[in-house]
Amino acid sequence: MKFSEMSHADLLNEIGSLTEKARKAEQMGNISEFAVLDRKISVAKSYLIDASKVNIGELTGLRYETNTYFYVEEIRGVFAWGYKVPVDGNGRMAIPLDLLIIKEEVPKV
Repeated sequence: MKFSEMSHADLLNEIGSLTEKARKAEQMGNISEFAVLDRKISVAKSYLIDASKVNIGELTGLRYETNTYFYVEEIRGVFAWGYKVPVDGNGRMAIPLDLLIIKEEVPKV
């Protein structure tokens, strides 16, 4: 079943299953399998994120990359399109929303 067709509970179960497979792949030293599973986990988690909380036209931090930001130009589905800052030479790219550090809005009182 596609991630886009899964319920919230199904996504959580799938993330748990993928996480266990990734842990085993890492223990076995299968780095390429681990990398693929890790990316699948990020995409699955992205379906649990409210894309409206991502600010288009602004820099946002990136998980797992210190001192690197992402300039978000647009959101398509569960991916943010834009550029890494400082520019790394890769040009425009898409990254799963889960890799962005999204600031929660402070409720107005």
